[in-house]
Amino acid sequence: MEFVSYDIASNDFRRAGAASRSIKEHLKRIGADAEAIRRTMIAAYEAEMNVVIHSVGGRLEASLCDSQIDVNVVDDGPGIPDVEQAMVEGFSTAGAEARALGFGAGMGLPNIRRNADRLRISSRMGEGTRVSFTVYLKPGEAVPSRLVSLYASADRCRDCRACLTACPTQAMRVRDGRPSVLEHLCVDCAECIAACSSRALTLRDEVPTLEDVPDRERTLLVVPPALLAGCGADYSPAQVMAALRGLGFADVITSAPFEAALRDAATARDAPATPAGPEVRDQAAPAWDQAGPVWDQAAPPWDQAASPLRPVIVPSCPAIVNLIELRFPSLVTCLAPFDSPWEAVQAVYGHRAVAYVVSCPSQRSALLLQAQARGEGEGPAEAPTDGGRRPTRVAHPEPAAEYLTPEVVHQAVMVRLTGGETAGADVGDAGCEAAATPAAAGVGPGAAADRGTAERGDTREDGDTRQAAMTPAAVEAWAGAGAAPGADPAPAAGPLRTRSDGLLTVTGIRHVITVLEQVENGLLSDVDVLDLYACEGGCFGSPLLPENHHVASHRWDRGRVAADMGVGTAVTRRRPFAARPGIRLDEDMGRAIQKLGRMQALIRSLPGRDCGACGAPTCAALAEDVVMERAVIELCPYASPASDEKEVPDR
Repeated sequence: MEFVSYDIASNDFRRAGAASRSIKEHLKRIGADAEAIRRTMIAAYEAEMNVVIHSVGGRLEASLCDSQIDVNVVDDGPGIPDVEQAMVEGFSTAGAEARALGFGAGMGLPNIRRNADRLRISSRMGEGTRVSFTVYLKPGEAVPSRLVSLYASADRCRDCRACLTACPTQAMRVRDGRPSVLEHLCVDCAECIAACSSRALTLRDEVPTLEDVPDRERTLLVVPPALLAGCGADYSPAQVMAALRGLGFADVITSAPFEAALRDAATARDAPATPAGPEVRDQAAPAWDQAGPVWDQAAPPWDQAASPLRPVIVPSCPAIVNLIELRFPSLVTCLAPFDSPWEAVQAVYGHRAVAYVVSCPSQRSALLLQAQARGEGEGPAEAPTDGGRRPTRVAHPEPAAEYLTPEVVHQAVMVRLTGGETAGADVGDAGCEAAATPAAAGVGPGAAADRGTAERGDTREDGDTRQAAMTPAAVEAWAGAGAAPGADPAPAAGPLRTRSDGLLTVTGIRHVITVLEQVENGLLSDVDVLDLYACEGGCFGSPLLPENHHVASHRWDRGRVAADMGVGTAVTRRRPFAARPGIRLDEDMGRAIQKLGRMQALIRSLPGRDCGACGAPTCAALAEDVVMERAVIELCPYASPASDEKEVPDR
C-alpha cells in the first residue's frame, strides 16, 4: 500500500490539478483498470478544484493498494452551509475569477458522487470541509478481498525505520522518507504503530471528532472494555460508562460480553451459537434500546471436542486470523467457526446506525469487509439536519457505520469526567453505579429494564475480583466445558488466564507465532484450545489505548460488574476462513521457481547485515523486492557490482 499527499493552494489556478494528475500516474504504473483511473481522476480533480476555488487552502491525501484507492481532501475553508443544495447539479458559489477562467459550473460534488464507489462529506461552518471517497480498481470487484486499515503519514515520518523490524510479516518499507505497506503481507496488527514514536503510522481515521458523527441521538456507541478502564484511578468503569452515555448517543455498550460469549462457545461442548447469514439481522430484537437480543432459534451446536484437529483456535483477534491465513494456512481448519466479538456485535446491531470504537486496524478491516459484503455503505449525501454543521452520511437502505479511534472518544469522555461539561449523567462517586444504567443516564426508554437480571443471569463478586454478567446459556456452556458446579465463569475481559479446560491464552504476536509454529509441527498436543491475541495483554494492550494494559486490566477486573455490560452472544462465522496467497512469488509454479532461484542468488550476493538502509527489513526482503520489481539492488549501500540484478541470470 502506498501513501501520497499533496498541498493545495487557494486560488492557484495555474497549478490546479497537479495532485489529481499525480494520482493518475500512480494508477497507471500499477496497471489499474482504465475506467477506474478515469473515475478516480475526475473525482480527485473535482475535489481538488473545490479547495482551490472555495477554501483558503487544504490537502489531498490518498492511500493506494491493489484493490482500491481511498482519497481524503481536507480544507480550511469557510465550510458548506447547505450540503444538500451543494449536491444539486448546476448550483455554484464560485467567485467571478473562477467563473472567468471557466470553473464554477456547479458540477464538483455531483461529479464526485457519480464517479466514486463510496463517498462521505463532512463540513462545519467556519472550520472547513472533508471529502472522502473510495474507488475500487478491479473491474467487477464490488467488495475487495482484503482491506488494510493502517494509515501512514509521509509528513510525520522521521525515517527512523523502527517499523521495519517491528512488523512480524515484513510488510513495511520505508524509501525516500515515505513509509509504505505491502498489503498482501500486512495482517493489520498494531506492531508498527507501537514502534512509531512520531505517530506517522496509525489507524485510518475518517471521523476526527465526535461532532463529526451524524445523527448521534440515533446511533449506538460500542466501546472496548479497556476504554472504560483507561481513564485514570479516579474514575471507575461505571463512571466512564455513565459519562459516555452523556455524550448524546442513543445508547452505549461494550464488546466485553461478546468476547466472553465467543470464548465460552469455542470451548464448550454442544454449545449453541447464533446462526449466521442474513437471518441474523431479522432475528435481532427490533427495539433500539435493547442491550442484546435473545434468539429463540439456534444454529447446530458447535462441539469443540468433536473437532478433528487440535488445538481449536478461538478467532478472538482478527489480526491473528489474518496471520494464520497468511503464514499458517495449514491451521486454517483449526479456527473455530465463529465471528470475532466485534463482528458478532455487528451481526446483532448492524440493522441500525452504529459507531465502533476500534482499538486496532484489524478490527476495523473485519467490520468493513462484513459490512461491504452485506451491501452496507455510502451513496448520495443526505441533507444535514442542522444547517450544514453536521457531516452528511450517504444514503443507503442499510445504515452506514462509523469507525472511531479510542483517542477521539477518550478525549470527549475526559472532558465530562473532569467537569468540562456539567450536563448529563452524574459521574461522581455517589450513585455512580446507578448512573451507569441507560435509564439513569437518560438514554433510551426502558434500556435499564432490558438489561435486567432475568436476561443476563446472576453476577458474582468474590473479594476484589468481580465476574462479568453472562447469559444462562453461557453459564451452562461454561459448566458443560468441565467447570465445577458453582465455579466462577471465565472473565469477559481483563487479565487473561489459562483455564482448567485446556484453554491456553497467548498474547503478543511474536509469542503467538512461536506457539503456532509448535502447533504446525505437532508439538502442542497437551492443549485443547488456543485463545491468541496480537497485542501484549490482549486487546487491553493496543498502542491506541491510553492506559498500560496491566493497569487497565486490573481496574476492569475490579469494576466491570458495575459497568453494566449487558448481554452478548457468539455468532457462527459468516465469511469463510481461507488461506491467503500473499507469500507466493508468482501464480505460475514454474515462474515462481525461477524467481525463487534468482532471489536466492541475490541473497548470497548481499552482505546479510539486515540493517534496513535499503528501506527493507532484511537483505532477503530486498532481494524479493528486486525480483518482484519493487526495488533495485542499488538501494543497498554495501552491495558489490557483481550483485547487480542484471548479472544474476534466470534459471
